[in-house]
Amino acid sequence: MSQPKTVDRGVSLIKFVLGLLRAHPDGKRPRDIYMEIESKLPLDDFDKETMKGSGLPRWRATLHFHSVAATKAGLLVKSDGRWRVTDEGQKFVTLPDYELKRLMRSRYREWRWSHQKVKTAGIATAVDETPPLDTSVLFEDAKEKAREEIDTYLDTLSGYEFQNLVAALLEGMGYATSTVSKPGSDGGTDILAYIDPLGAQTPHIRVQVKHRDQTASREDVAALRGIIRGDREIG
Repeated sequence: MSQPKTVDRGVSLIKFVLGLLRAHPDGKRPRDIYMEIESKLPLDDFDKETMKGSGLPRWRATLHFHSVAATKAGLLVKSDGRWRVTDEGQKFVTLPDYELKRLMRSRYREWRWSHQKVKTAGIATAVDETPPLDTSVLFEDAKEKAREEIDTYLDTLSGYEFQNLVAALLEGMGYATSTVSKPGSDGGTDILAYIDPLGAQTPHIRVQVKHRDQTASREDVAALRGIIRGDREIG
């Protein structure tokens, strides 16, 4: 059987990713998406072939390349080290591959037309041709690897080590931290930070630090709001 065109493979990969993310509204880390692809999609030798210059398997380079078009088409969002499907992306995930390809191509061209002054070398034909090995693929892969290393380091921190890191970040941003809680009961406040060293200016910043994979629940937010003091504080 002849090998599928890389562009068609790219569209099928994007379709799989959109369907996967539809069940994860908070998004997923790229490395987790790659693991899902490797475990659930039949990748052949052509897909697994290592691309010269980047060391990426062909399917990874193809996915990176076509994810640019999906992002510009408004189907996918990449932020905070996660990929998320948009509302529109959820609507179009059931389209046949050829219709999804046509939609992505049309919307990408509309985006490119509205950004004529922006250099788009390397992704100008994102859903029309086999992706070349360009800097956009290498740059995105480098960003993801760097983010993975940061995430791995953060996962090794204890709750109080993570709290101290948050306090240090606030200080690095120019805030003065008057309170950083120690082990034990803290009344719901882990960090109290001021705009100025004396806390004369408002608002003050009251912080609860949660070191876990899940996003904060409504109960967490309600608990924090319950200890914020009127207009003098934010949290």
